[in-house]
Amino acid sequence: MHEVFRLGKNIADVMNETFKKIEKGEGTLGKLIFDETLYNELEAAVKHRQGTIGRFLYDDSIYKKVEELVQDADGLISDIRRHPWKLFWKTKEKKPKK
Repeated sequence: MHEVFRLGKNIADVMNETFKKIEKGEGTLGKLIFDETLYNELEAAVKHRQGTIGRFLYDDSIYKKVEELVQDADGLISDIRRHPWKLFWKTKEKKPKK
């Protein structure tokens, strides 16, 4: 139990240090929150459809690809739930006759 408390204290210490850096405007998040220049540059890039976020927000093809990927993953998960043994056994493939 002592280890759990020590781990919790370590996590709290790291979080406190992180929040202090953010409050000082250090690091990416700190600069984004407190440096208006960085925020304005990011906003302009998104509006001009630049970068990953800008393209994702304005380009329907990326959204459709992500949606298709999620649907495929859902299908795969459903299949694994219905047939979990497929993860452990490989079906024998028929060899072509010569």
